[in-house]
Amino acid sequence: MKIFISGVTGYVGRNVARHLAQSHEIVGLSRDKEKTKILKDTQLTFVYGDLLSHTLTNDLKDCDIVIHTAADTDHKNLSKNQFKTNVDGTAQLLKAAKAAGVKRFIHISTDSVLLTGKPIKNVSENASYPKKSVGDYSHTKQLAEKIVLNANCDTFTVIVLRPRFVWGRDDTTAMPQILKAIENQTFAWIGGGHYLSSTTHIANLCNAIEASLYHGTPKAIYFISDGDDRPFRETISGIIEAHGLTVPDKNIPAFIPLVIAKLDSLRRRLALKSSPLPVTFQEYATSAVEVTLDITKAKQDLSYRPMMTFQAGLDELKTTKSTKQLS
Repeated sequence: MKIFISGVTGYVGRNVARHLAQSHEIVGLSRDKEKTKILKDTQLTFVYGDLLSHTLTNDLKDCDIVIHTAADTDHKNLSKNQFKTNVDGTAQLLKAAKAAGVKRFIHISTDSVLLTGKPIKNVSENASYPKKSVGDYSHTKQLAEKIVLNANCDTFTVIVLRPRFVWGRDDTTAMPQILKAIENQTFAWIGGGHYLSSTTHIANLCNAIEASLYHGTPKAIYFISDGDDRPFRETISGIIEAHGLTVPDKNIPAFIPLVIAKLDSLRRRLALKSSPLPVTFQEYATSAVEVTLDITKAKQDLSYRPMMTFQAGLDELKTTKSTKQLS
């Protein structure tokens, strides 16, 4: 099949491209020609531009499937282009895909569309969207999801995948920020960090995306995770150690970042021009309370099975780090 991947140089996009290029023809959309060097060993065709480009219909010619991984993932509410990228960009890509005759659209969403700042335990796809989003990222991804689902029709199948905390080799999203905080000695566990959290290894997400090329109910949403929910502290500690760093033991009571996050939300609502506070409500809701996902539906409909275990993922990180040190 001929598959179009948006955000092909991003963390999810490039790993999906590497995974699928072994058996499919890949066309990848990138805004930056320099960044495509990261895929120099992968067989694919690049097209250059952004999600709002009017040439997308031509770029999508003869493509069977679109995998939409591109997104502005800023959790600080500082991005001026988040709505434009996540909402308008998704709408434009859907429009172009339909015009080009694409038959299937796989949208990579996030568990963040459901976050409230309170624990979410073993949540299923039947859960309703919250009345109020915890931040711009959650808000724009929720709007994008709704646009995608509404685009489904008899000749155009849409599938939505919702992973949580994508991690593993080649990570350029969440973990680099945590590792930087450790190096700057600003990292602390919130309330001990013992609450449960689902995670999604990049290899497992790639397998889920591959499964959704062939399976899945039209207009369906699927949670994707590693299937073995662990305490947040256990997960992050394992990844920190795999990077050769010492796990910090500093703790702060959970109410402190919660108060800071709520004050930052108030600052934004009042449109105060003061600098952002250290913790946003988006960040708090993402990493300071339990969020666990029920992946039963993905197992049933997509025949999805998490193949990469937590320990295997850590071993891969250690091997990758050792290889880089030797090169």
